[in-house]
Amino acid sequence: MNIDSSSQFTPKYTRTIEDRAITTLQPYASNARTHSKRQLKQLGDSIKRFGFTNPVLIADDGTIL
Repeated sequence: MNIDSSSQFTPKYTRTIEDRAITTLQPYASNARTHSKRQLKQLGDSIKRFGFTNPVLIADDGTIL
C-alpha cells in the first residue's frame, strides 16, 4: 500500500494533555481491576515517593478509561 505524501490527512480525533482535578474524574463502573485498601495505600505511598508521570485516559464526561 503506497501512501501519497502529498495527500491531506485530517485526524478524526485530537489528543490533548491537560491537568485536571482528581475530583472531576469518575471511576469506570465495569472496571475489572480492584485493589484492597492495603494495595491502595502502597500505591499512594509509591506515587508520593517516586512521582507519577503516566497520563490517565478519560472520556469527555470524566470517566476513566
